[in-house]
Amino acid sequence: MKSLIIATFIGLTAAAAASQFGPINRLLDDIYPKDAAKAQALRLCMLADPNFNRLDSAARDACYYHAFRERASISPAPSPDLKPSNRVDLKSSAATDSRIAPDNSGG
Repeated sequence: MKSLIIATFIGLTAAAAASQFGPINRLLDDIYPKDAAKAQALRLCMLADPNFNRLDSAARDACYYHAFRERASISPAPSPDLKPSNRVDLKSSAATDSRIAPDNSGG
């Protein structure tokens, strides 16, 4: 009789765990993201704040917000005052620059 109760308990526990696999898997993906940017953001938040809690979804969201806001403020586009160069400009610049132009002193 005792072994029947234990087997039933183990079976019910296994069934409950199997039915909760989706939420558990989702929680693990949130805590340890596969996205490299999110994983790096969590690492930096943990280094910056030793009391950072990965299990708290609000803390994770705040971490992502601060990490991605800082990245968004850094523009990868070149500044507008830079103009693209071409071969004609480079050749005329080299011809007028004495450091680049060949020395015709006959040495």
